Amino acid sequence: MPRGIYKRKKENHPKTAFKKGHTPWNKNLTKETDERVKNIGKKSGKTKKRLYKEGKIKHFTKFNLTKEELNNLYWKENLSGYQIGKKVGVEGTTIYRWLKKYNIKRRTTSESSKLNPSRYWLGKHPTPETEFKKGCIPWNKNKKGVYSKETRRKMGLAKTGDKSPSKRPEVREKLRLANLGEKNPNYGKKRSFESKKKTSASHQGIPLEEWTHFTSFNPYSPEFNDRLKKYLRKKYNYICQLCGDKIIKQTPKKFLCIHHINYNKKDCREENLTPLCNFCNTSVNKNREDWIKFFQNKINLNNLTT
Repeated sequence: MPRGIYKRKKENHPKTAFKKGHTPWNKNLTKETDERVKNIGKKSGKTKKRLYKEGKIKHFTKFNLTKEELNNLYWKENLSGYQIGKKVGVEGTTIYRWLKKYNIKRRTTSESSKLNPSRYWLGKHPTPETEFKKGCIPWNKNKKGVYSKETRRKMGLAKTGDKSPSKRPEVREKLRLANLGEKNPNYGKKRSFESKKKTSASHQGIPLEEWTHFTSFNPYSPEFNDRLKKYLRKKYNYICQLCGDKIIKQTPKKFLCIHHINYNKKDCREENLTPLCNFCNTSVNKNREDWIKFFQNKINLNNLTT
């Protein structure tokens, strides 16, 4: 209740206080019996027209669009409700109300954002706290143990196989163009021996001090031949044991490798070999201890079920 009315009511002003038995001025009056009630609509219309001419109100023109006209403005000309409202001279909410009355389908959020992609950020700027500053150090730089091993393994599995964004053709093309020629940060550079040594040690899962040689140069045993590889692919029904992709036809872009579970190239026992696609085979080079446990547990479970 407004403050002034509350005060007058509290003070029981003689002019405004309600008196028992008083008859309201408009009781039992209709448009036919009383001229004051008849002229209420006319007066309000004239008042609005006068205020509109004086510039005190923004809109006066009533909504007068047909269903076809409104549909053309909204769908063919791709105008929003508020844009149509400015054109016609009414509020945007009035346009949306008439869209509902005419049973005209409205755009989805994604469709409207495509028409006005920068509307949300228009006129907005990042604050000094959130804007990018050159030379800022990320919060997790040189920090170890931020995520547990289990969390990191789950994060890795969430993006393996077909779930990986890099498998989408449009993403791969963008990445290729972004790193083509001189755009590539490693263009014209040669990796030092120390850099290769660090990468090798991290792949082997050993400290840099214990590193002795590059394991990729270790020779395979004579038993690891094409006949054994074909037998293992057929045994596992040509399915990658990590992402679950079935690869019958071997192509240069995607093919089925045979992975050594304990990373020992001379150990060619069947329980130490498992088929992986070329994408998964490269992803299991890091955190080797975790992957050894993962594949060994998987083989044990398969043996129990069979």
